[in-house]
Amino acid sequence: MKIAIIGINNSLIDLSSQNEVIDFLKFNIVKQGKMPSLVSYFNNNLDNIRLIINQNYDLVFFVGSDSIIFNHNIKDNLAKIFGVRLEKYNPCEMAIQDYCANNNIVYSAEEEMQTFFPTNSQPIYKTSYFNNGFAYKYNNTQVFMLPSDIDFVSEVYSFSILPFLSKNSGTNASFDTMTIRCYGILEKDLRGLIQEELKCPNIKVDIVSTRLDNVLYISYQNTDISVIQPVIADICSKLSKLIYATEDTTLYQTAVNLLSIQKKKIVLAETLTKANITSNIMNLNADVIEKSIIVSNFDSIAKQLKLSERVVNQFGKYSVNTVYELDNLLLEQANSDIAIFVLGDKTNNTCFIAIGDIDGIHVYKNKFVTYNQLTINMLSETTMFYLIKKLRQNDLQFR
Repeated sequence: MKIAIIGINNSLIDLSSQNEVIDFLKFNIVKQGKMPSLVSYFNNNLDNIRLIINQNYDLVFFVGSDSIIFNHNIKDNLAKIFGVRLEKYNPCEMAIQDYCANNNIVYSAEEEMQTFFPTNSQPIYKTSYFNNGFAYKYNNTQVFMLPSDIDFVSEVYSFSILPFLSKNSGTNASFDTMTIRCYGILEKDLRGLIQEELKCPNIKVDIVSTRLDNVLYISYQNTDISVIQPVIADICSKLSKLIYATEDTTLYQTAVNLLSIQKKKIVLAETLTKANITSNIMNLNADVIEKSIIVSNFDSIAKQLKLSERVVNQFGKYSVNTVYELDNLLLEQANSDIAIFVLGDKTNNTCFIAIGDIDGIHVYKNKFVTYNQLTINMLSETTMFYLIKKLRQNDLQFR
């Protein structure tokens, strides 16, 4: 079966909510013994969307945003491709009106946009949610349009999405699946590292990679566990220092979960990554952040934290020693358990990441090629991996 999952987003700055839905879909598709052929992001452009739909996929999932207007525009583009128009679906209108009344939301023209769907589509909605989506059969392609609401998608999955997967896969049998998430290695190098395990006839290992973040879906069916365990043990052993989760959870979610479980709070200062780390964490749980400082000027943050001129004169503005001192000052001046300092040097394409607590500070030096949004995302994710290492420093895989 040929399956595509596409996040529709005109801005690649914050994809956390879309990523949650996309990861959920990937995991459950693999449980059915299948693997997405394409997982990507596109702008809400009519030609881009048409190009995907015309690739003869069996299933295409479009994941929108949490914006009513933006999702309405996606629906409108899809309707144009289907050759139909958007029509109001009265049962959904009643459900949304009830939702608004129960949650003190004024039902206006913008809310009414949520009630329009392509003609002859199958609206996907629940009275307990404001967001909704739809299913539409176009030629031989089953198209789904879903919002970036993981709670909604999780709840409607079994009765709105799973039947289509089961029907098209020709089986209702689910595979036993184990998920391993690791960070810090390119997919080609990862495959080379576990090439022997990938050849095992008793299991199927699918890998989905985004930059240096890799998800391994290890699937097996009707196989004795004694046969599977040694293979999984070999994979875990070879990836031990790279594994950050054995469930389908992102770097940010893993870090936030660990902070919450350990009842720890962080203070962080971002220069090169702007507010990317802060915003991604706050989208999940703002309570784990005690304080966040966003600056682009070194002199400004040095003055604010009262960094000794001696340090700058001796080691320079951008160095392991300087960021160590800055992180130490951040830790001393804030009422937090862990201090994170991301110090970037655009001139030399270098980023210093310091993470510390009362037991010590670790500094990591990272090089990058070009400074752009993808670099910001990668450095932010790398910082989260280092934070997870700090939070799990006694775990076997990080020794």
